[in-house]
Amino acid sequence: MKGQSYYITERKRQEDLIEAGASCFYGDLGGNMFRGKGRKFCLMDGRNNLYHGIRREVLNYFKHNRITFWGGRRVPTHILSSQIFCLNHLFGIRKDKDLVLEIAREIASNEIEDMAPVECDGKMSAFIAFEVVSHCDLLHEGEVNRGANCTSIDALMIGVISGEKTLIPIEWKYTEKYGLQNKSMDNEKGKERLDRYTELLNSSEFIYRSEKGSYKDSILFVEPFYQLMRQTLWCEQMIRHSKDEDNYAHAQRYIHIHAVPRENHSLLRRPYKGFEGMGMEQVWKSNLTEAGKERYKLVDPEEIYAKIAASGRYSDLTNYLSQRYGYK
Repeated sequence: MKGQSYYITERKRQEDLIEAGASCFYGDLGGNMFRGKGRKFCLMDGRNNLYHGIRREVLNYFKHNRITFWGGRRVPTHILSSQIFCLNHLFGIRKDKDLVLEIAREIASNEIEDMAPVECDGKMSAFIAFEVVSHCDLLHEGEVNRGANCTSIDALMIGVISGEKTLIPIEWKYTEKYGLQNKSMDNEKGKERLDRYTELLNSSEFIYRSEKGSYKDSILFVEPFYQLMRQTLWCEQMIRHSKDEDNYAHAQRYIHIHAVPRENHSLLRRPYKGFEGMGMEQVWKSNLTEAGKERYKLVDPEEIYAKIAASGRYSDLTNYLSQRYGYK
């Protein structure tokens, strides 16, 4: 498979597991429709995409909190869904304060002393929340809906450093790769995006202000930087509005986690015009102030898996993750 993309090799590995009847797919043989054709990499029942130990609670969680799954109301059937990748790792441990603290110290900062519950889920609140949005429209995006049509955080933890709450948003990737489309150049939609974010960017302490006075055709509007930019602004606005009654976090700082498998070279090593010789991490950091650079952390999801495995409390989950995602 030398020379093939991570998407292709990872899809093939998981398709082979399906063909072999691996227990991690619970007997589902795939073949559901995708772009007009039955595909092995799309399960017949999306619920079989989830670790069995979290399946019922995930469904209740998304229903209770009115969260949209990637692609609609049902659990995604695509075996390479990054949303499923994230849920399978983190949902089953979200109530384990000690383990969440260990993971936060590993991937965010060893200065974290404690974890605070993420109180946006009502009676289902725990120490990790998923598809998180602000309670009000801080980014001028219109209607705020968890998981759809606005800036959502894949997973959010809240650590405590020196008595102050610290937002720890996690943007979780799997096999994603992106083209070079610039979302500021899409006629009316591009103008709308520029109008929406320009003032926020100009007042940001963490993203460099444009020397041209305009962000049109800026790398900030090319994926994955467009997502990272919006999430950085989201954190900044959550902190600036931390005293508002509808801000459940009341945080004073943030640490932005970007979880990307180290093997995903299509994302991590993608070349960008004007940033020759730089990988994704370097390109993004070149657009951040010194304060912003300190708050961005690129991690491999396997680091999180290793912490779960090392706890010794989740042997069934770690066996599942090892088989499903190829951890050694």
